[in-house]
Amino acid sequence: MREWTILVRERPTGDPVLVAVPSGFCWGAFLFQAFWALYRKAWFTALVLLIFGMLVPLAGEVAGLAPGAMVVLQIATAIIMALGANEVRIAELHLRRYRTIAILEAGNLDEAELQGFTRWLSTPEAMPQASTSLAETPPAAANPLWQP
Repeated sequence: MREWTILVRERPTGDPVLVAVPSGFCWGAFLFQAFWALYRKAWFTALVLLIFGMLVPLAGEVAGLAPGAMVVLQIATAIIMALGANEVRIAELHLRRYRTIAILEAGNLDEAELQGFTRWLSTPEAMPQASTSLAETPPAAANPLWQP
């Protein structure tokens, strides 16, 4: 069993977007740091990783590190990225107005998505509401999608 964080983004029209993010080590982020971030649409993280990937060898060269030490340093940074990659992904999703609805344990992605969807259906926010015009809705009744 693995721990999964279930995030949802409701859309005014159409079905919600549900994302299940596993916890733990991420092999994609370990092997392809910046490309993994680009694939996950984490633009800021990809930019930081690209700059960091260029600065580490440059700093090692300026400091006079041996080639073996440089390899160890690059592997260490890849391991650190892989350990925190899913948390970075969750933070980027929160910036894109997704909200966490559940943290649960499941055996695989399909099981996690099914459990997350049933939890989302049981929340009051998931129930469709009668449409009202903006003139009829008082400003205090507005419910923001994201709160810091």
